[in-house]
Parts: sequence; C-alpha cells; structure tokens
Amino acid sequence: MKKLVLSTLLGIAAVISSPANALTAASTFTVKVNLYPVCKFVTAPTGQLDLRYVSLQTSDSSNTMDFQLVCTAGQAYNLSFAPASGTVVGLNYTLATTLAGTATASGTGTGTTEDWKIKGTIAGGQAGTCATSVNNATTTGAQDASADGTTGGRGTGCTAAAVSHVLTITY
Repeated sequence: MKKLVLSTLLGIAAVISSPANALTAASTFTVKVNLYPVCKFVTAPTGQLDLRYVSLQTSDSSNTMDFQLVCTAGQAYNLSFAPASGTVVGLNYTLATTLAGTATASGTGTGTTEDWKIKGTIAGGQAGTCATSVNNATTTGAQDASADGTTGGRGTGCTAAAVSHVLTITY
C-alpha cells in the first residue's frame, strides 16, 4: 500500500512539473527615455551688490555676491548679464561671474549644486559725480579706501538709484 501511494504521488508530481504540458509566449520590447535637461538656480542672486569707492582711488574696487545653480550632468550652459556693465554716480563698473575663483561665463552641469559668485568691479582712477553736496570730511591721510572698503572717515558719500541687472542661464 505504501508503495502504491508513493508511486501515485511521484506520478502526479511528474505530471505537474512536466514542461511539455506548460504553454508559454514571449515578446521582446525596448525602453525609451526622453530626458529633458534643465539648469536652474538653487539660490538665486538677490538683494544688492554693494561697491564702495573713494573718488580717484588708484586701485580697482570690487565685491562679490554668491549664488548657486544646478544643471543636468553633462549639459553645457552659459551665464550672461543684461546689462553686463553700468554707471552709477559717474562711476563705470563691470560684472563677471566666477566659479571656484576662476572668471568664466560657462560651464558643464555636474548634476550637483555649484557655487558661483558675481563680481562687480569699478576700475581705479575714476572721479565719479555727486548730484548734491554730501557730508564732506577733511582728508588727512591716504586717498584710497581702506582695506575693509570703508571711506576711512571721509563722510557719508553719495549714492544714486541702483541699476537693475538680470542674470540668465542659457542651456
């Protein structure tokens, strides 16, 4: 009896696992991905880039402001200003972008956040123009701005309406 039950069970197992009784169908397909690259500001430049300058100073005066962007890995991009320069209180200035301390206006996306700077520069030797009289101080020392960018006690200075600029990423 044990032999009969065992052979019956083995026969049923053979029928169930037999590939000759299984029906299959196969189809091949492909996967297509459309990747749309992007470049965007992570931290956009906002606020005001302050430039300090003492009339007729001999050296250039510059300052920077930070911004961050991210682009799809491998995506080439360019940065541009509109306008790229300006004049305020009779002082001409220029704008440039730097990445890791190197002046550049282009890059290739890494897929991770990149730290950039906008650098504004006023060339030395410019007189400037004040529209109205300001709190003038007596000059008693060097004519250039001090190392920290202050006027060294030379009064309040004159200002004019700031010039708006747009930084654009083209990719």
